[in-house]
Amino acid sequence: MGIQLNGSSGADIISSSDGTITIDGTSTVSTPIVTNTITISDKISHTGDSNTHIRFAGDDTVTIETAGSEAIRVTSAQRVGIGIENPTVKLHVDGGTTSDATVVQIKNDSTSAYATNDGGLNTALSLYSDG
Repeated sequence: MGIQLNGSSGADIISSSDGTITIDGTSTVSTPIVTNTITISDKISHTGDSNTHIRFAGDDTVTIETAGSEAIRVTSAQRVGIGIENPTVKLHVDGGTTSDATVVQIKNDSTSAYATNDGGLNTALSLYSDG
């Protein structure tokens, strides 16, 4: 068993003490197996997609960013925001501009049971049922 570093930048630092391995720099691990906790200071990013992240935006706050913008936020008050950075209720959905179509849709089949309008030409909420 061992640790192998590939590269010549000299910027990667690996240290170990008390059963803890610390990697400072950019490292790739093919199949990590972690039996306890991984500590990450800022974000998890997908290789080859530099503008999509799972980010730890602050104490007790997690965000998901897509296309370089925050898409979802879970706050320390257990509020979830979709399309909004400061949710004020348990589930806060910001549908964006009036050019966006349906904001929220709960569906079982194609029969509309309830729909409400956002004041413009768009559906703000639709509920669908099979009966």
